[in-house]
Amino acid sequence: MRVQSICRLNRYRSLLLERMRFWRFVERSSDGFLVLDDRDQIRYANAKARALLDLPSDETHPIMDSFLNSVTRCYQCEPAEVWADWTTDCTSPQRVPVCRWSGRPPLPAGRPGWRWT
Repeated sequence: MRVQSICRLNRYRSLLLERMRFWRFVERSSDGFLVLDDRDQIRYANAKARALLDLPSDETHPIMDSFLNSVTRCYQCEPAEVWADWTTDCTSPQRVPVCRWSGRPPLPAGRPGWRWT
């Protein structure tokens, strides 16, 4: 019984350590990371994602907007018909990869900043 308890505790510690490493990587990453729920609500956004989507920089401040609203507020999403139902594409059992692009409105120099999503 004692050996089983020690093994369970070691597994728990290992999982906790991996989770801590993952979140440390996400928080320090130069890429934007989001965690969304099944209703398209943003549950977590690292600092880079908050900057890209013009979200409050304070992580303790709740994000009250959906992902799609946040993206369309800041970017021009192309093709529009693919973005319109992007959540059903992600949850479909016969999911086919679809390219989606989002770009900021043209800068004064006339160059939009396109991003693949």
